Amino acid sequence: ARWRDLLKTIAADPSLATMDAAVHRDVLGGWLNRTPGMEAIWSNRSDGSFVHSEPEAGLLNARGREWWKRAMAGETFVSEVYLSAITKRPCLTVSLPLRGGDGTVVGVIGIDIVVS
Repeated sequence: ARWRDLLKTIAADPSLATMDAAVHRDVLGGWLNRTPGMEAIWSNRSDGSFVHSEPEAGLLNARGREWWKRAMAGETFVSEVYLSAITKRPCLTVSLPLRGGDGTVVGVIGIDIVVS
């Protein structure tokens, strides 16, 4: 619940609705740097392409990923624990819709969390 709530707080930042890569880099990078236990943070457009990913995503488009599909459908997604491709340690993914000012889903925001 803590991580879902944190991600909702991040996604509520109205500047993210612009889908501007520089804004996403600044906002998301800031959250990653000051949040212990967060391993990665990213955002995607409604076509699945990445706006920003830190560290850099290992794929070009997330359209086929369950976390992207569920978030684009308006859901909050929480994965099962799996081995991180980044650290090779257990982690989980949380993603949710990124909404524009009118409430429509304009993309996805997600985080990977270290599980110890």
